[in-house]
Amino acid sequence: MDRRASVLNLALLVALLLSSLASAESRAFYVDYSSELDPEVLLAFDEVIIHPDAIRFADEAIKGGTDVFGYLSVGEVAADARYRERVKKAGVELIGTNEIWGSDIVDVTDERWQAFVINELAAEIVEKGVSGLFLDTVDSVALMAARRPDRASEYKAEMIQLILRLQAAFPNVKIIMNRGLDLYPELIPIVDGILVESVWGTFDFETNVYRSVPPKDTAFLLKALKKIQDSGTEVYVLDYVNPSDRKTAEVISRRADELGFKCFLSTPELDGACLGPQRRVARKILGLFGHDPAVYGKRLWAADSYLHRRIQAIIESLGYEMVFQDVYEQRSPRPLGDDIQAVITSVAEITGKNFIVDPRVKVPV
Repeated sequence: MDRRASVLNLALLVALLLSSLASAESRAFYVDYSSELDPEVLLAFDEVIIHPDAIRFADEAIKGGTDVFGYLSVGEVAADARYRERVKKAGVELIGTNEIWGSDIVDVTDERWQAFVINELAAEIVEKGVSGLFLDTVDSVALMAARRPDRASEYKAEMIQLILRLQAAFPNVKIIMNRGLDLYPELIPIVDGILVESVWGTFDFETNVYRSVPPKDTAFLLKALKKIQDSGTEVYVLDYVNPSDRKTAEVISRRADELGFKCFLSTPELDGACLGPQRRVARKILGLFGHDPAVYGKRLWAADSYLHRRIQAIIESLGYEMVFQDVYEQRSPRPLGDDIQAVITSVAEITGKNFIVDPRVKVPV
């Protein structure tokens, strides 16, 4: 085979392989509660919900028009919250513990808590230039009521009041609320979006397994979400799926899209795992090369390999990064992490032919 034809055929195969892995356009948003994250990931989404400490990584996304929502817990104080000591110093009343997350449940009727949320936590987020606030632990009013049933209506009323006060303090900031479905009718004018977790797929913390949400529970949520959508409020679905279960991720993504819901699929850690509708595309191509020193009398360096001389420029022109492994220096293939999109190798030095190995397949050497 002509060497030029060999290179062109290989380039075509690589292009087809990589283009087939690109994700389709969808109504997706992004959630990452990590305090540090990859700024480039944020550029791929129109809306992102991130930890306040991570907003420093969002400058380019904000400049590019991405709506950044800062995470704000309005009903609980996380065990690792950086402001935990400030809450205690302010004298805010804590009335229990969320056993699943190990966070403290606050008394939302405590004026000291409401003032702290508005004047310190929310203010710190807004001054960083975000588009909005993502209000989490709104449903903690149920946990408060479970401990003090006689004050249930008071907790609900004061949570509504806190959200109204937030909107009044920051009128140009959008608000997405995590659930709070029974509070929503009182907040229709000011809430821009409602996020609901576990509509179709969830994670069972008791058994530590991913599972489907019971159909009756899904039906209940869909009925409520349809009313919310009809009122003009955007609906966001955040479901949890096993990272290895692409089929389930595709099914949930399609269902959400058909209903006009924005969707993000991840793991319960919410550390940026993007499982659907868009999946993060690995950008590295592993190139296997080498000469048997016993035959050729010397080692073949990556810079002298066929892959480097003929193929690397093609790979990089497609937006990927080439990394190399000398099969004679490292006999066992390196573990293929999530950063490896495909494996490519050349035996041109031996047979004059080239081939592509299917992505993520371990190559015998």
